[in-house]
Amino acid sequence: MTQFGTTKCAFGKASNGSSLPWGALPARSFIVLSDEEQDNIVAELEDWLHIPATRRD
Repeated sequence: MTQFGTTKCAFGKASNGSSLPWGALPARSFIVLSDEEQDNIVAELEDWLHIPATRRD
C-alpha cells in the first residue's frame, strides 16, 4: 500500500465508521538504487547464474 500510494477511503470503512486509510498516502519508493548500483546488482546476478550454468559436476 505505501509503495504505490492510495487515496482516502480506498479500503472502505472501519467498524467505527472511520475511513481506511484516513487520508491520502503518497507513493514511496521501496528501494532506492542509483543506476550504478542497479548495474552492479545485475552484473553480480549474471555472474552467479553463469557459473552454475557452465559447470557440470
